[in-house]
Amino acid sequence: MVGATVHHKFHHLIKIWPKAKFIHILRDGRDVARSNIMMGWAGNMFTGVELWIIAERLWQKLSTQLAPEQHITIRYEELIQNPEKVLTQICDFIGVAFDKAMFDYAQHTTYSLPDPKIVERWRKQLTNYEIQLAESKIATLLTERGYPLSGLPLLKITAWLRWRMYIQNRWRKRLFRIRRYSLGLYLQEVLSRRLHLKSWQKRVKLRISACERQYLK
Repeated sequence: MVGATVHHKFHHLIKIWPKAKFIHILRDGRDVARSNIMMGWAGNMFTGVELWIIAERLWQKLSTQLAPEQHITIRYEELIQNPEKVLTQICDFIGVAFDKAMFDYAQHTTYSLPDPKIVERWRKQLTNYEIQLAESKIATLLTERGYPLSGLPLLKITAWLRWRMYIQNRWRKRLFRIRRYSLGLYLQEVLSRRLHLKSWQKRVKLRISACERQYLK
């Protein structure tokens, strides 16, 4: 059995593995955006939801090209709250027997067992304005997928708001990389890329990868 975890451009997989089975993990876009910020992939909630929008729309299109027995959608929140039940469902889907030993990974890896406390973190960790920024872009997608809105008024998305959020996004992502890699390494990354110095780029990428490994579980 061969598997892959893919976050984007997964529509290409059907060309490689035409008979592949797809497990679509659906998570609340507000929590996904918050996670994207924590990972340094976005600088605010307004831009943080964009990766979720792209992935969900791509999946919506791809799923229409698959046979019913080729795909299943699993709610992330249900997986965390009822892991044994949902994992059994996944095992049935891919044709393997469920074994409670599957949860033994916590004993020999840095990954912990599912914690229900991480579900709907956006309710506690986001400000009202951050929630509004997200919901103003994904309200329809959220409700279509069964996620209730907060009840806060939706913001009017003006050209000024878009410009401000995208400028903030670029600045905060830059600051994230400086803090993680150091100013010196960040500048080397930028310069080596802009000057197209391949050997320098390679050395810089190796150093960045070493930094990233410290944050991997």
